[in-house]
Amino acid sequence: PQVVEKRNARERKRVQTVNGAFVRLRKFIPYENRHKRLSKVKTLRKAIEYIDHLQAMLGQDFEGSSTA
Repeated sequence: PQVVEKRNARERKRVQTVNGAFVRLRKFIPYENRHKRLSKVKTLRKAIEYIDHLQAMLGQDFEGSSTA
């Protein structure tokens, strides 16, 4: 029984850590309707879209400049 309690405590801690990471990630992702919380899947999808957008912006900046 004590082993199960320790295992459950570790799992609760892990879940809290993951949930905390999603809360932090949501703060950096621009999205409409900030009053409604994004699901984890939607948060990841929005993060991917945002990263793609930022990479495209950087790519445009670097294409116009020469590195030689």
